Amino acid sequence: MFAADFDHGLAKKTEQELKPHSSLAFFSPQPPTACSDPAFKDRLAYVVATNDLAVPKDAQYAMIAGTGQEWKIKEVPQSHCAPFKVNLDESVKIMGEFIEAFQGV
Repeated sequence: MFAADFDHGLAKKTEQELKPHSSLAFFSPQPPTACSDPAFKDRLAYVVATNDLAVPKDAQYAMIAGTGQEWKIKEVPQSHCAPFKVNLDESVKIMGEFIEAFQGV
């Protein structure tokens, strides 16, 4: 689910690195999101993993829309964890593009 496009060796290594997620994250009161802070106005970015089996593309866009904020969005044809583990150079390039876009805002 998280590493659908990984080669077998990297998928196995990633599986061993995963830690259980605390259920408290789903049932505890949550503070306001950082994206609602005025300091981040016009400085929000999101990388949509279009081949994500854990959080499908439509759900990612729904979460973005649910913030009520404007976002810079870049789509990558990768699975959930791939932007952090596969083709990392591309992810760094995308982050650089976001940072450059936010300069002077």
